[in-house]
Amino acid sequence: MRSLRAWDDQLEKMLYANIEQFDDMLGYRFSEHFETAGPIYQWGSGLEDKKGTEIYEGDIVRIEGHPFEGPMKINGNYEVGYNDRMELCCGSLLLHRELPYVTVVGNMIEHPHLLNLPGEVDHE
Repeated sequence: MRSLRAWDDQLEKMLYANIEQFDDMLGYRFSEHFETAGPIYQWGSGLEDKKGTEIYEGDIVRIEGHPFEGPMKINGNYEVGYNDRMELCCGSLLLHRELPYVTVVGNMIEHPHLLNLPGEVDHE
């Protein structure tokens, strides 16, 4: 079962869900009650970065030490999301192929400033 988290803009923090089974259903229960009327949900990918941190949709990952860096500009920060074929990507790169070089550094809600840092190539 996929993991789930949600941003509560009133509490200004990310809440993580636990899976609970009841007699006739399976559901998610969050660590706290929401204060917001519109939480922003983000699904876990089931993939982990090179340090073992789970990667969620909307995370910002840093690619470092990629073997093609040089002829191509690959190292840098990317947002994790789905492309038009529903493939999980970091920028335009397929996330599962880049895992040996990926570290989660933040997420788009709490750390949008981590994208397009000075001197970096725009990877979108």
